[in-house]
Amino acid sequence: MLKPVGRSRTWVVSCTLVGFALFYVLDYSTDFQLIRRTLVAPWLPNNYASFFVTYVLIGLPAFLAVWLIYRSPNIFKPLGLSASLPRGLLIGFVLTLPSLIGHGLAAGWHTLPPAQLTRELVDGVGAGFFEELYFRGFLFGVLFRSTKAGFVPIILVTSAVFSAVHVTQAHSGVMELVGTLSFTALGSALFAWLYVEWGYNLWVPISVHGLMDIWWSVFDAGHNAAGNLESDIPRVLVGILAIAITIRFKRSKGIPLEINSRTWWKAIGPENADTQVGPALAS
Repeated sequence: MLKPVGRSRTWVVSCTLVGFALFYVLDYSTDFQLIRRTLVAPWLPNNYASFFVTYVLIGLPAFLAVWLIYRSPNIFKPLGLSASLPRGLLIGFVLTLPSLIGHGLAAGWHTLPPAQLTRELVDGVGAGFFEELYFRGFLFGVLFRSTKAGFVPIILVTSAVFSAVHVTQAHSGVMELVGTLSFTALGSALFAWLYVEWGYNLWVPISVHGLMDIWWSVFDAGHNAAGNLESDIPRVLVGILAIAITIRFKRSKGIPLEINSRTWWKAIGPENADTQVGPALAS
């Protein structure tokens, strides 16, 4: 566990939930656009730059909560952003190859027009980074690393919240809604698991999430998370490959899995999670 500085678990949970709730309110489309239009756009007219800056601003409650919990000047470390970026990008690229190849083959390697392609790339990068930062690094990460709750109860709660955010993507009835909720919930669990097993390197789920979104958008695989059989097979293969490679790598290095029968329902030991993953993953 990542130990808060002189703070109780009640304080950790309270700060995390309040910080996330405030972020969630600010992330609502009307509030987001108001902040972007009134605070950011006047001095940063570039559409893409204002998008990223606004996402940072609405996350200030989360950053403040991290500081209140850990009282460290480096708030990026508890969020997993201090880990190796090149390593995370490389792992993410390898794990998402089924998505690149599958969607590319299905589309005959035809991509979107340049103008639309740029927008989709920015959206993919933004979704991969900010959703993983606030949902996995902050909401899931702080609760899992700094309380005694295990992986299952925390991932059930955080995946439910993550899925709820994507409800608006479903427009064509119950089946599409079920598909959207199912894939977002499973994606949330996979990203959280990868975050933990790769030494709390948030760049791993960021790159996996971002690249999956990018390959999906570049080859126009679908209009929401539900997808169809042709577009869903590559996503399933990404999950299988990600789990297989992660387990294989850790076993080859003699590093035990963090998520196991002892940590399903309750965290183990007071040690800092960064010291449990071994030198091969902590870099």
